[in-house]
Amino acid sequence: MAEALQIVADERALDREQRARLHTAFLDEWNTWTNWRGDTFDLPGSWKADIDQLLRAGLRIDDLIELVDVAMAVKAKDTWKYFCGCCWRRLKQDVDCAAEIVSRAALSEEKLVTIWTNSQIAEHVQSSETYAGGLLGDDSISSAYCPHRQWGEGDCGDPVCQIERSEALSWMADSMNRKRKRDEAIMNELDELESADA
Repeated sequence: MAEALQIVADERALDREQRARLHTAFLDEWNTWTNWRGDTFDLPGSWKADIDQLLRAGLRIDDLIELVDVAMAVKAKDTWKYFCGCCWRRLKQDVDCAAEIVSRAALSEEKLVTIWTNSQIAEHVQSSETYAGGLLGDDSISSAYCPHRQWGEGDCGDPVCQIERSEALSWMADSMNRKRKRDEAIMNELDELESADA
């Protein structure tokens, strides 16, 4: 019995560590956004529990990071509530898509066929990983993993999972790149205004 209890405790600790990494990745993205005074947007005391609930419901960390950008772009009165609404709307869309996939699968059990070769997939994946590696931190890269793996384990080797993960990395890197360019443009404009005032 003691050995079984130790296994349960170890699994709980592993789950706690994984959730902490997900919370950090989310918070890092949330705190990249500031108001006009340069202050970050407030989070409620329950934000970690809310994030856990959204992840358990089926969203992935890259969904949450994407929806932070969506919520911040709207400039809602209550950014957190708007963000949560976006997340629940995304989950509803996922459920609708899943139902459609199930109904299509019931009509046809054909195997997936692709014109991509293994070397083309490998080249695409490598290109995405190289691009993402130049723009994203380790936590963000670790957050892109296929449904058959855990945090930080990448993909399972299935070609669809490889492409899906590489696209998630590219999307996150593109998002970071756009944000950096926007920040640079703002700073350049501020520099020009300061120069004009001098």
